[in-house]
Amino acid sequence: MQQLRKIGIASESDYDQSKAQLDQWEAEVKASRGTGTVARLNLSRSRVKAPFDGAIAQRLVGRGDFVRVASPLFDVVNDAVLKFIFPVPERHGSLVQKGLPVLFGVDNYPTESFTGRVYLIGPAVTMSSRAFSVGSLVTNTNFRLKANTFARGKLVLESAVPTPVVPLESVVSFAGVTKVFVVEGNVARSRSVTVGRIRDGLQEVIEGLKSGDTVVVTGQNRLSDGAAVAIQSTSSARSPGKPPLAKDQASSVTHESH
Repeated sequence: MQQLRKIGIASESDYDQSKAQLDQWEAEVKASRGTGTVARLNLSRSRVKAPFDGAIAQRLVGRGDFVRVASPLFDVVNDAVLKFIFPVPERHGSLVQKGLPVLFGVDNYPTESFTGRVYLIGPAVTMSSRAFSVGSLVTNTNFRLKANTFARGKLVLESAVPTPVVPLESVVSFAGVTKVFVVEGNVARSRSVTVGRIRDGLQEVIEGLKSGDTVVVTGQNRLSDGAAVAIQSTSSARSPGKPPLAKDQASSVTHESH
């Protein structure tokens, strides 16, 4: 239109009218793009996402229902790992430790038993029952177990199977890592362990050690993996009036039956 105006085919008024129409169309295109962006944003916000992976146990709303902000829409359960919560009489409080095995069964698998591990020990005793809550976690292999299923369980406080134990002072815990130092030759090696119960100054080791391993019991807080050590006997080291024979003491891992 601008070229037509220059050669006299289009008048000035025709040019102004065409330019105004073009400006209007450009504005409408921009508005449409903005509307599309808002629509896509609203669509993304309309999708309901659970905060964790799981299965829908119950749908609380239907298609076309009006819901308020923060209204529950679905009951979602994490059925990959289930919790088994049960009461334990207060007289057993000193025996319950995290990591203890829990055996339980459910009615829909009457001939089978399942195993979990204690992860939670309640801090208070219920006045009416004189018991405290204990929780165990169980991996739901193949999703066979159902959430909210009634279960009958047994907390294994005593075991006839010998378990590795080490002196309590040999265990080092820092930044969420529990470890001991094992002597191999004249070198200390850091070994991550999973611990269980404590009794009579001995720490049960569920995983990470085997019978016959020699662990450092003195000076381990100053050790690093690969540090040189020298072994001295406990009796010599504790004899009064004698200087230490070496910078680190060590003790063999033993087994204790309960």
